[in-house]
Amino acid sequence: MKVDKDRIRELRLDRSWSQEALAERAGVSLRTIQRMETDGVGSLQSRGAVADALEVLASELALESEERLESSEGLQDRRKKPHVSLQPRSFSANALRLRAASVWILIMIVLLSGGYYWTARQGEGIESIDESPEREPLIVTIGYGNVENAISVAGALWPKEIVSVNARASGELVRIDVEIGDYVEEGQLLAQIDPAEQRFRVETSELNLLMLRNQMQQRVLALEAAEDNLARVATQDAPNEQEIQGARSGWLSARTDLENFQLQILQAERQHEHERTQLARTEVRAPIAGTVISLDQKEGAILSALQTAPTVMQIADLNTLTVEAEIRESDIAAVRDSVGVYFTTFGTRDRRWEGELTESNPMPSSGNTISYEALIDVDNSQGELHPGMTTQVFFVTSFAGNVLTVPVGALTFPETPDGGSSATVEVVAPDGTTETREVAVGAMDSVNAEVVGGLEAGERVIAGFRS
Repeated sequence: MKVDKDRIRELRLDRSWSQEALAERAGVSLRTIQRMETDGVGSLQSRGAVADALEVLASELALESEERLESSEGLQDRRKKPHVSLQPRSFSANALRLRAASVWILIMIVLLSGGYYWTARQGEGIESIDESPEREPLIVTIGYGNVENAISVAGALWPKEIVSVNARASGELVRIDVEIGDYVEEGQLLAQIDPAEQRFRVETSELNLLMLRNQMQQRVLALEAAEDNLARVATQDAPNEQEIQGARSGWLSARTDLENFQLQILQAERQHEHERTQLARTEVRAPIAGTVISLDQKEGAILSALQTAPTVMQIADLNTLTVEAEIRESDIAAVRDSVGVYFTTFGTRDRRWEGELTESNPMPSSGNTISYEALIDVDNSQGELHPGMTTQVFFVTSFAGNVLTVPVGALTFPETPDGGSSATVEVVAPDGTTETREVAVGAMDSVNAEVVGGLEAGERVIAGFRS
């Protein structure tokens, strides 16, 4: 089927699309687009797909002869079916006269219209029949820029480190000294658990320790007396064996009693230290420096730390944030070999935040599709980013910086592609005339292509048309 190749090319250049971009949007092959623009040939399905991509009617891309052929085929099909009447027709004289008058009126209208059309053509000339609006070429100046290809995925920002502040002592939470959003230093007092009961335990253990230390002197004196008695019995001129055994037994008993008492004192010291530690735990202090991001308890709450330590609040280090992004299975290899990564946020689309890919989970995420979680760390020492922000992450797979570029919409690739290394452009001379020139192109993205040869900075080319 014949298509209007000039119209297709005109609509494509209006949008600054390359042939590859049009083929991708229409869901057809690049060869099909090249055949339609070069030979003006395409199937009915291809014409409809291209028309949908260009947002026009399919009939607008057909040649005028093709439109007449399509309409005449439908008319001929209808004419081939004769009308069969089972009853004879009968016309009155008045009906015949009315029908003849209608025919003469139609003939006069056609003659008048033809005369007006002939007069208009005589006044304006044959060249002015095309009443389509003039189209102004979109001219751009060749300059230097970047050519970048990247894989884009959605992500979200979260703190790199979040610490739960747990209560390690039981009792009533009598005071909370901070609010959500407050910045705290490591070791700063955050909340207070009622210390009255624990302070009583500390005092009781301290008194018990003092009592044992006082009793310690009695054990020491008893051991010294047993040692003196054993020495006296052993130095007698005629020592009695029974007395010696009794003195030795008394000495051993006194020594054992002293050693056991020393262990009791050590145990009391440990218990006293434990009670003091528990008293210190009634003061809830910050384990790290950071920002309070949640309060999980209220003043007056009764906390029990016997089995599990209840969470009082959470602190996050917001100086370093992490972007969590889901990488599609088909992109995981390209992401692994990417040369850089950056992201934008909905509030700062014009700003690029550079990051570093620090981790890629080897296990897929749960869901209907296979994807892998990637973590990108970013410095947030200025506090411009906030947890929970939605991001668009770009993993750069190729990059050419500060190179001579030309818009992709200005390029026309040959009918037989040679790997994308050559194309033609319409160069605008200083006097306004145009010249078709072959150029060599290198790296290419969806907007620009790197110019390897054939153009110089400052030259102007036609990148499309505006109505």
